[in-house]
Amino acid sequence: MTGLTYEEVNVVVYFVIIPAVFFALIDRIIKRPVCLLVFSGVMLLAYLRIQNFTLFSEQLFNTSVRFLLGFSSFGIGYDMASVIICVVMPIILFIVMATMAFPCWSRRYLPTISKLTNRFRKV
Repeated sequence: MTGLTYEEVNVVVYFVIIPAVFFALIDRIIKRPVCLLVFSGVMLLAYLRIQNFTLFSEQLFNTSVRFLLGFSSFGIGYDMASVIICVVMPIILFIVMATMAFPCWSRRYLPTISKLTNRFRKV
């Protein structure tokens, strides 16, 4: 539907959209619009520099696959490693950062997690 390959979609989601969301949350936590601005500048420079996005995406995707395959030395297969690294960890990180970025929302809807993140802030 988008005209993008599977590899291109993965690169856009995991190397652009998800980091942008995390940097926006960091900016909200530190109360300064710095991280997302710097990240956007880096992404703009990368966009201008990359001549063939399809080839770039294939190479970056294959590098990511090799990284995930590397977990086999710890007894974790590619499928499990991709679920842990690409799904579970980002969700956990997002929940923790969102509770820190939006304390009123988190106290109301996630009281247990909010208490845990308040402990991290005190440290």
